[in-house]
Amino acid sequence: MYEAFYGLTDKPFSMLPDPGFLYLSKQHQTALSLLEYALVNQAGFCVVTGEPGAGKTTLLRKLLEIVEDNIAVGMITNTHKSFGDLLDWVLSAFNIHESGLDKVQQNQKFTDFLLDQFARGKSALLIVDEAQNIKAETLEELRMLSNVNSEKDQLLQIILAGQPALKETLRQPELMQFAQRIGVDYHLDKLDAQETCNYIQHRLVTAGATDDVFTPSACLRIHEYSGGTPRLINLICDTAMVYGFADQMRRIDASAIDEMVRQRMQDSVVPLFQDISSQRNSKAQTASEEMDGKQEIDFPWIRPQGGATQSESKADKTDAPAPEPAATDETTSRQLDAGTVAAAAEPKKSPPPEAAAAITDNNPATGGMQDNDMATLASSAPLNPQDDATVTASNQTTPPAKSNSKWWLLAFTVLSLVLAAVVMVTVNNNREIDRMQQNAEQKLLLELERKEQAAAELAKKLEREQQAKLERERELKRQAELLQKERDAALQKAKKEAAERARQQQLAEKIRKQKEAEKKRLKLEAEKRQREIELKLKREQEELAEKLKAEQQRLERIRLEQLRTEQEKAEAERKAKQLAAEKEAARQQQLEQQEAAARQAKERKAAPVFSTDPCSGPTAKFLSSCR
Repeated sequence: MYEAFYGLTDKPFSMLPDPGFLYLSKQHQTALSLLEYALVNQAGFCVVTGEPGAGKTTLLRKLLEIVEDNIAVGMITNTHKSFGDLLDWVLSAFNIHESGLDKVQQNQKFTDFLLDQFARGKSALLIVDEAQNIKAETLEELRMLSNVNSEKDQLLQIILAGQPALKETLRQPELMQFAQRIGVDYHLDKLDAQETCNYIQHRLVTAGATDDVFTPSACLRIHEYSGGTPRLINLICDTAMVYGFADQMRRIDASAIDEMVRQRMQDSVVPLFQDISSQRNSKAQTASEEMDGKQEIDFPWIRPQGGATQSESKADKTDAPAPEPAATDETTSRQLDAGTVAAAAEPKKSPPPEAAAAITDNNPATGGMQDNDMATLASSAPLNPQDDATVTASNQTTPPAKSNSKWWLLAFTVLSLVLAAVVMVTVNNNREIDRMQQNAEQKLLLELERKEQAAAELAKKLEREQQAKLERERELKRQAELLQKERDAALQKAKKEAAERARQQQLAEKIRKQKEAEKKRLKLEAEKRQREIELKLKREQEELAEKLKAEQQRLERIRLEQLRTEQEKAEAERKAKQLAAEKEAARQQQLEQQEAAARQAKERKAAPVFSTDPCSGPTAKFLSSCR
């Protein structure tokens, strides 16, 4: 939005943790160096704490950019109250998670992963961001995971980053064993006023700025509102640049910051360090307080070419990036040298002859200058050549001083003019003039002697400082030699450890190959046995199928036999029923015949009739044909 207006190639104050914009203040550089040291020396646990917005996540992202390839990195950023099982998150961080595993299987899988990394000459680094939300029992479980290590190498290193509440958790008595394993413990504090100005200018230069956007007073005001918290600095600067773009302001000053804060953040939820209600109510009051209470800082001005920044010894009182020296008797000359600005005052110039004559005429009663006036005039010029050299040595950025002969010539010229004026005004007071001249010469000689003594003392002081500097250089050289020896020893140790790791790696590779060969042999045996079992099962299945088929045929025959038997039985029952029915019909018929015979007999008895039927007579029973 405003990037093109301010000549930027990127957004300088983004809220995202971009390591490319990381400003390495003294404490951030220390924290990064400690983390690098911990990785090299295989420290088990590292703890980095800081207030919200202090730059912890950006520092971790910067660390990830410089981590070597022989370190497998896993990062956990989600640690809220519903964190869940630790092992699930750890396995997911290293991209080896599998669903359906219980805790024992998960722990074994993670152990196998660490051993496999060690066999390949690698180690593992677990980074847990926002760790202040982790409970004590989860931290203890994390400590148990770090117990997987070899005799000389730390297979797993853990970095915890969080807010100050993390320290309170680690101070609990039940986490004493955890706290004893912490190799690096560092707290990121807020930036001071100087670091805040450097932070703002650094991000602008990184975004491609070729000119200053914020004045020194504006940077100081941003520090007041933000309290030195980088995230709040980004928020205020970004909003101020939006307002500046809307008002077409090429340079944002303190009054614009105050106006933006009053308009934008009066009732917002942004936790500003300074109460907005106590802010200035007018630009005039802002300017007056700005001139009265400005802090002294080395403001890093942005060079017109862009890229590097340069500092000034004090905050610019006019908020101008390149102030010109003022045309006064005591001017200050500013010259940029390796990013710093040194200020030095030029020596006072001697008054012109007209001023000397005026001084002489000011006291007509005595006919010339008094002794004090002569001493004042004599002291206005540096008569001692060593003093002039001292002034030049005290500030190398000032223009070279005039030669000693010129100063002496100027001094004696002034003195001659003064004496001539005295002779013209007081012709009748030659003795007084001679006495005054003698007194002046004596005082000049005394002043010269005093300045020579001061120059000698200064020379001794410079010699002592030079000796002290040589001593410091020798001490630094000795320390450098010691550091070189320590470095050489560390390199030798690293070589030995590398050789040992290579040997261990070869041994682990040999063991791995043996295991693979054993696994292959067992796999072949298992496959052979599996084939045999499959053939045996196939034969058994075929035999069982044949037996089953025979049994089915037998059962079919039995079923048919039973069906035939049932049919025969049913037929027999039907015939039996038919026979019984026929017998019953015959019996009924016989009964009917008997009844009919009985009726006939009864009728014959009642009315005997002659019959030709031989079977109807009394002798019928004796006839075989009637039976």
